[in-house]
Amino acid sequence: MARGVAGGFLRRLDKRPRVVASSLLADRRALVTGGASGIGRALADALRKAGADVEVADVRAQPACDVTRGADVDALFARLHAAGRLPDLLVLGAGIGAHERLAEGDPDLWARVMDVNVVGAMRTLRAFVPPMLARGSGDVVFLSSVSARHPYPYGAAYSASKAALDVVAETLRLETHPALRVLVARLGIVDTPFFERASGHPGDVRSLGWGALSPEQAAEAILDALSRPHEVAINELVLRPVGQPM
Repeated sequence: MARGVAGGFLRRLDKRPRVVASSLLADRRALVTGGASGIGRALADALRKAGADVEVADVRAQPACDVTRGADVDALFARLHAAGRLPDLLVLGAGIGAHERLAEGDPDLWARVMDVNVVGAMRTLRAFVPPMLARGSGDVVFLSSVSARHPYPYGAAYSASKAALDVVAETLRLETHPALRVLVARLGIVDTPFFERASGHPGDVRSLGWGALSPEQAAEAILDALSRPHEVAINELVLRPVGQPM
């Protein structure tokens, strides 16, 4: 293609309207765990802007919900069921991190990471997937990490939890298709408070020198995948800043 023709073609592409979330997301009922901050909050905000009815479940939300506590999840289910707001879109975003050497770390913290990141997600699935299956449709999104497949020093507990979460997601897909669509979003570095809250982590994502995505950029990519017609399932999405090598 000649340079002048190519330039004109690209300019026309730049002028096309960009659709972030289609009308397929309007009137959806969404539940976002870990939705009070970071990527979860960006997703909740983006879903609301797309017309969805969004409920946030988080230890920092009101009423608080700790996904590691069965009573909290049961109370959340009962409240949404009574209000006719059981979700047809479930985002599993509750998670914590740890930054510790295996030879020196705290096993109680490792257990807490697995309890929140893996068992908490499974507990939420057990409560909210059956009504989706009864309706015959729905979406489940797992917020995972590129570290699930690329372990790194001091990240054993966190990487192991995300690898386990990927297995849970694939198992759910096999157990529920074709009724439900399951999306695993493996994210690289995103500039959120997560790094500040991860026990033992230096806290500043910029110190890595790889750049970082914004939570809104991550949310936009996930909503784009969810905006496909129901017969189209995007099961895996990998998103990282261009400067991140792993």
